[in-house]
Amino acid sequence: MLHPFDHAQDVLEKRGAPPKYSSVIWPLLMGLALALIAPKLVEMTGEIDPWLQRAAFPYVLLAQRPEFGLNWEFSGYLPRVILFAQFPLEGLLTVFNLRRRFPLWVAIGQLIVIHLLGLFVLFLLIVPHGR
Repeated sequence: MLHPFDHAQDVLEKRGAPPKYSSVIWPLLMGLALALIAPKLVEMTGEIDPWLQRAAFPYVLLAQRPEFGLNWEFSGYLPRVILFAQFPLEGLLTVFNLRRRFPLWVAIGQLIVIHLLGLFVLFLLIVPHGR
């Protein structure tokens, strides 16, 4: 239990040293490997089920939506940039959480919440609204 008047040295003694970087780098490495095959994953998930593709890549699909008005000349590249950056960024977030000594299920839970938020916004844009 931490108290308000604990010093930084006392906190480290109570919590223990953070894990070594080499023991928590695996999510980033896996994210980089998945980034290499991300275009193929988009194709495969789209063939299996469109909602699977939406759940796995909500921000890529959001970047393609005309509702956001991305009419600048590089807007065609934005979905591709997001596609290749998604897995390494998620791996980096997981490494950060594991370094802070969060359990793996908490780190994975954060990724699920991030995907669910993107999926919710995408759902609001796709589903027709009755008036």
